[in-house]
Amino acid sequence: MQLRLNRPGSVHWLHWDGEFVVFDEVSGRTHQLDAQTAHALMCIEDGVTGIDALADRWCANDPNCDARTALTFVLDQLLSANLIDSFSE
Repeated sequence: MQLRLNRPGSVHWLHWDGEFVVFDEVSGRTHQLDAQTAHALMCIEDGVTGIDALADRWCANDPNCDARTALTFVLDQLLSANLIDSFSE
């Protein structure tokens, strides 16, 4: 499964004290994200397209990290919010 932003260039961020808010100007919706979900969306926005690469980036500072289960939940949230798209190559 490959990942991409649903509408590149239309996502705008606000961040303060561990809180993340993203505004999607195309849909007009604002989403409050937890730190893990925000990190995943930022990685996808930066061009990380594969789930393996995303898991590696997510766990870069923690060699004992097992990101698969958490990533499945986070990606489901981002897909449901229509912020990302998944596709097969």
